[in-house]
Amino acid sequence: MTGGFVFTTEVKENESDPAAERQKVRSAAAYALLREKLGGYLGVPPESVEFSKDGRGKPSLPRWPDVHISVSHTEGLAAVAFARAPVGVDVERVRPLRLPHIAGRFFTPEENAWLRASEDRERDFFVLWMRKEAWLKATGTGLSGLSGAANLCPGGSLSDLVGGYEFGTEWVDGGWVVSWCVGEQE
Repeated sequence: MTGGFVFTTEVKENESDPAAERQKVRSAAAYALLREKLGGYLGVPPESVEFSKDGRGKPSLPRWPDVHISVSHTEGLAAVAFARAPVGVDVERVRPLRLPHIAGRFFTPEENAWLRASEDRERDFFVLWMRKEAWLKATGTGLSGLSGAANLCPGGSLSDLVGGYEFGTEWVDGGWVVSWCVGEQE
């Protein structure tokens, strides 16, 4: 793996928060986690770590432009990633989905063939979907680029290395899955 990739997840949510406030709480908790981890990595007080976002909402560190960051959060879990290379992370709670509809719309023919041949379609769908989202975050493309995202099944099988990007997936106790993507160091 290139760069100083760091990946961490932590439960950072009070389940008793009103539903309307949950998104704000999740975001604040995720950035607090990122600030804490980056402070240690950069050797600075966490409160001195400041974030900015570009026009597409991709977060960055103005004082450390060579450190790339990514944040994801869902009910009960936040995931953050940072590296001295483009990086993306996505976290989801596993839940039933309309797989054929989503896969047919957003996956390449090779990816769809791999998924149809899978013995555990739901699990493999989440791996593929979330790796695509992590790639979109790493490249700064955003979700609008999903239909044109990289083919993650070159040669008909899921690959951990595609187009200079390395991918990984972790299953977290409690029903979450986290996928990450890191590019070559710039």
